[in-house]
Amino acid sequence: MADLRKSIENLTFGSPGRLKGIIGWRVLDSLVSNVPSCVMVAAVWIVMQPVIRPGSALDTGALWACAAVLAAQAAVSYLTSRRVYVLSCAGMADVALDARLAAGERLRRLPMGWFQEHGSGEVVSVLQRDFESVMNYGWDILSQMATIAVRLIVAAAVLAAFDWRLTAAMLASVPLAVPFLLAGMRGAGASSARLSRAQTESAARSIEYAGGITTLRAFGYAGARFDALRETFEELRAASLARESSARPIALAGRAIIMAGAALVMAVGGALAAAGAVDPFALLAFLLMTLNVYEPIVTLFYYLADWSGAQAAGGRIRSLMEAGELPVSAGGDEPRGCGIELEDVTFSYGGGARALGGATLPLEEGRLTALVGPSGSGKSTVCRLAARFWDPDAGRVLLGGADERGLDPDEVLARMAIVFQDVFLFQGTVADNIRMGRADATDEEVREAARRAAALDFIEALPQGFDTPVGEGGSTLSGGERQRVSIARALLKDAPVVLLDEATSSLDALNEVAVQSAITELVRGRTVAVIAHRLRSIRDADRIVVMDGGRVVDQGTHGELMGRCDLYRRLWEEQERAEGWQIA
Repeated sequence: MADLRKSIENLTFGSPGRLKGIIGWRVLDSLVSNVPSCVMVAAVWIVMQPVIRPGSALDTGALWACAAVLAAQAAVSYLTSRRVYVLSCAGMADVALDARLAAGERLRRLPMGWFQEHGSGEVVSVLQRDFESVMNYGWDILSQMATIAVRLIVAAAVLAAFDWRLTAAMLASVPLAVPFLLAGMRGAGASSARLSRAQTESAARSIEYAGGITTLRAFGYAGARFDALRETFEELRAASLARESSARPIALAGRAIIMAGAALVMAVGGALAAAGAVDPFALLAFLLMTLNVYEPIVTLFYYLADWSGAQAAGGRIRSLMEAGELPVSAGGDEPRGCGIELEDVTFSYGGGARALGGATLPLEEGRLTALVGPSGSGKSTVCRLAARFWDPDAGRVLLGGADERGLDPDEVLARMAIVFQDVFLFQGTVADNIRMGRADATDEEVREAARRAAALDFIEALPQGFDTPVGEGGSTLSGGERQRVSIARALLKDAPVVLLDEATSSLDALNEVAVQSAITELVRGRTVAVIAHRLRSIRDADRIVVMDGGRVVDQGTHGELMGRCDLYRRLWEEQERAEGWQIA
């Protein structure tokens, strides 16, 4: 019973109450649709009376009553079928919409570590394929099960009035088929897990192949990588066949047992009729009705694989919905200002090597702090923890003196404008992507943000200016153009905290100077953290924090660090040498 309850929860997106009405109407419609079969049995009985009782007249009034019932049934059937259609389309769509929105809201609030553990292929599979699987199969199966239960109860009650022995014979095969039904569900469940893995892997590899096709072709790996993609497709085919083969033989065996019930009814009925212990008409009624009773049960056997797949899909959706969000501690303090401080922070990604180990550093309010150091030293991790994409394993991250664990992640991010090295633009126009910084911004404000980000000239040169579509991920723009759009987006947000992670890495010298001027303007009265490998670009920062191996090595001004910090001086000298490098 607990497993059934869990399955129902999975197949209703955790809202079984919202589907009671839909299933109820489907059951009612099923009963109404079976009225003609019952009426025809009654009509046959009426027509047979002159034969069974010689000399009796044909009861034409009763036949007219049957005709009237059929006419009424047609009208009622139209109403119930129409209601089922409306509920199936609109009602189920509303339930699925709310569930998808809830899943999107959950994704928005999950820590970034969750996305490291669950690849993009898995997320896409859950949001698209799993929802479709539940909608297309799960609800139909639940309705089918409810319909079977009601029809069996009604049929047993009605037919028992004719003869309880034939009723028992008709129902005898049902419990015999149940073990096959359960075995089929278990077998399909195991194979469905394999199929799900194959579907997720093929989705992930397809996304990777399509997204990296330029690099693959440039290095001559398009064919080799397609071989790997082909392997995932072949595994998907094999897994699909395995799921079908695991359920179909059992389904056929269960169907054969159910249908054997008709033979049992005929044998028992024939023996009783030969002994004069049953009315011939009662036997006729049972022969006519037995297959009608069995039909939905037989159909359920053919749903075995779909039931298992839909139930597993619902389980993955529920797992997403129940994934742990970043906790918010009760009684947290309100931030007083927008300075950020890391206090003895230790952090690792997914339990791997430490990205930060006991790091303590301030990002002072109203000042520009630069983070420098070799790759992997923990600079980007500082910014991501400051934005509360993760919580530290140990230590504290303070925003305005308040522990960020006591603040809602959205409240933290509302105070921040972020430009990371890996720029992602959404499908839409250039203006749409800049306006993400502030949805109610006017066209002039969007234009001004683009000007301050040194993006106005290239935007106006585009075919449709600010209304030019940027393509998937900003594919129609160059790396430098995408980065300037993202900087314009951050400038438009006008947040009190600005985090810049290699924000100028894809800009040429002229535009870099223009963007740095915009950043200098932006820093007034704000907390700014800049990560840059071009040390010249942060030479005049208020504070430079030197990091290595997840620890703060030193901090101070450029002049101070050049005088006492060997690592900073070495980085500076190596970059100076790199500036003079040329192809021989």
